[in-house]
Amino acid sequence: MKKIYILAAVCFSAVVLTAWQFLEKHIITRGIRYSVTDNRTTLRINVQYDNDKAAALERYIDSCFQPVKVFDGQHEVEKDIVIAPAASFHINASEGAFHLTARKKENSPASLAHIKEVCGGLKTIILAQ
Repeated sequence: MKKIYILAAVCFSAVVLTAWQFLEKHIITRGIRYSVTDNRTTLRINVQYDNDKAAALERYIDSCFQPVKVFDGQHEVEKDIVIAPAASFHINASEGAFHLTARKKENSPASLAHIKEVCGGLKTIILAQ
């Protein structure tokens, strides 16, 4: 009787391990994550996405913050962006990852709203088939 329980436990473990590997390959490591942290002092947007969406995301960001070119053909960027006296933020990005940090005391409510709107549009790009 004990052998049946041991065999059942081994089979169950194998099924769980196989299911985890499947999910990790097809869902978790697909790498699509989007988070917004909005507290008293800082607005942070963190996006992880499939590398094949990098060019589209970079074109979108560059078009939204014109005349400033955030990426300008580069895939890896870490720099402070100043669009206007009351509109500045820091971007750290590479293929598959995009992080934006804006300090609220350095930005007007309108520029923070624009940043949120632009970053909301990132969802459309990273979720596009």
